Amino acid sequence: MLLETARGPFAVEDFGGCGPDLLLVHGTGHNLAVWAPLAECLRGHFRVAAFDLRGHGQTPQDSSDPEQYWRDIGAVCAALGLRRPWLMGHSTGGYAVTAFAADGGDCAGIVVLDGFVLDPRQTPEERQAWHLPREQLWDLFRYGWRATPAEVEACGAGHRPGAGRLAERGRAGRSGGRRSRAEPFWPSRTAGCCAARRWKRSRW
Repeated sequence: MLLETARGPFAVEDFGGCGPDLLLVHGTGHNLAVWAPLAECLRGHFRVAAFDLRGHGQTPQDSSDPEQYWRDIGAVCAALGLRRPWLMGHSTGGYAVTAFAADGGDCAGIVVLDGFVLDPRQTPEERQAWHLPREQLWDLFRYGWRATPAEVEACGAGHRPGAGRLAERGRAGRSGGRRSRAEPFWPSRTAGCCAARRWKRSRW
């Protein structure tokens, strides 16, 4: 359902449960539906909720910079009525919950799954200069990158049937395409292979 917050409407899911509040934050190209199996396992220990980040799933909000992801967390928690929740984030969601906690956000603790840190600052005084250039973010996530036909052919050789179609879906996700709630996105081995080869060439 869409929930109105102080930062606009967000698609949310309250999985219910008993215990401390827990908010799940997905990664780039995914949506809250990817948490459903884990939420079912955790409902006996936590009250579990999740939401679609900006530019993902059924949330109508668009994203223009990475800070929006973590700044939205407080507003979503308040609208859901979560009190000092535990925060669990995957990938970009891991960055978001880490940044939220580092900025003094009210949470009991964080759990980061395959996350990363976008900001290299070491002291609290440097928080005033929090900024990540759009070009750096796009390069980090390879937004807009498209494989050449030769790369798709080379990476697809030997993979399971339909790998070429999955690579096309991966490129659509990187170029800004949205994923529906009913279709969680799992990156294909083909797309990952292409990205890894390009990364190796850029490194060496």
